[in-house]
Amino acid sequence: MLAIRCENEIKLTDAFCIKDSIKEIAGRRYDAATRAWYVPLTDGNMALLKILGVDFDESSEMPKDAGEPIPDEPPIVDMPIKAVPYKHQVAAFNFALRILGGAE
Repeated sequence: MLAIRCENEIKLTDAFCIKDSIKEIAGRRYDAATRAWYVPLTDGNMALLKILGVDFDESSEMPKDAGEPIPDEPPIVDMPIKAVPYKHQVAAFNFALRILGGAE
């Protein structure tokens, strides 16, 4: 499997064995003419594809300004941990509380 960066997308060739995982990615599309999958170019999608064993060419590195910065926000409720959490951990904790209805 090879991934090539094409503007704001990642082109995946020979990805039949992971096609079911690719179908779970939001914004993905299949081009029958080139027999390739196209996935939006994001940090999360790059990380997911690396976990799935996709090889990236040298031009497929993420741009330095890609992705949104994680906002500084306090936890909605006290986190049940002893350590000081990182910003991404607080954001994920708050997100989970909002989704699961634990936010006030």
